[in-house]
Amino acid sequence: MAITLADQYYLKAIDDYPYNLEESIENLNYALSYDPEHVGALYLMGRLFMEYLDESAKAEEYFQMAISINPTNYKVNCTYAKLLITFREYEKAENLIQFTRDIRGSNPLELLRLEAFLNEHQRLFTRALDLLEQAKDHAFNNGVIEDIEDDITRIRRKITNSQPYNWIN
Repeated sequence: MAITLADQYYLKAIDDYPYNLEESIENLNYALSYDPEHVGALYLMGRLFMEYLDESAKAEEYFQMAISINPTNYKVNCTYAKLLITFREYEKAENLIQFTRDIRGSNPLELLRLEAFLNEHQRLFTRALDLLEQAKDHAFNNGVIEDIEDDITRIRRKITNSQPYNWIN
């Protein structure tokens, strides 16, 4: 199986992303001109629109195109689920997360953190904390464990701040 021109331009775009966005965009446009159904290029273009151009609706279009071509692409599903959460489309995000769990090679750590993020957005803090504790069991690096503990601390602060103040001592 040979690497296509679309693949070559996609690899150049990955190499440039996110440090040289102009080159990355140019290479993605070339990749998509050679193969408009290149899932990797569609995914990276969606991320670019979501993270740097602040055009979430356009990002959603790219993610949806990529998923329609390959619904079992783990990266696309996770990133699209994050976008759905920010859109407050919680049911769609939950369904996508559940679907992604069954994809071969899916990362349980990332999915648990993503589901915790969903629950945090829905103010289901106890459930989010439970999911993050489960996620720590799947972490095999201290940096990731520290990130999870930071998430736990943030959510606990939210729980504390959402409690009514007791002004009577």
